[in-house]
Amino acid sequence: MATDDGRVWSDLAGLDQAARERGMHEHLISVLALEEAPRLEALRDMITAEYALDDAALRPFTISRLRTWVAIAQEDVERARLLARGYDTVFDALGADMAMRRARIVQTVAKTDLAPGEVTALFELIPSLVRHVPRFAGSDFTRPAAAAAGGVPWWKFWQRSPAAN
Repeated sequence: MATDDGRVWSDLAGLDQAARERGMHEHLISVLALEEAPRLEALRDMITAEYALDDAALRPFTISRLRTWVAIAQEDVERARLLARGYDTVFDALGADMAMRRARIVQTVAKTDLAPGEVTALFELIPSLVRHVPRFAGSDFTRPAAAAAGGVPWWKFWQRSPAAN
């Protein structure tokens, strides 16, 4: 199940979210059971197939993959780290265009589609990709007092009255 040129992996994109995440979990667990060289080969095939998806299919696929990584981390964080290191190793050998696409889609998904707790869990696995993604709930964010009170935001210093400086 682990290789087959990544077709099994990318075929999961055609499933609904719950089925896709179940399939991803099973597939990733089978890949994690492999020795290092075959595991990296399987990950290379999976990554190549995954990033061959168009943007419309890649986004929900990435959401599911990242959520599956979080689920694996909750079961065994060391196995999840092994998986993340494998992805990093494979991407180090791939072209810059694919690496940039990965960074763009992962950061977009983390910012817009994942819960803060999921982003925090991912920070433990892929800190370089989610370092700049806020890890707080939108409702927990409070506006600065001046802006909330109708005053001038701190960054519009030229609009403040001289007495306020």
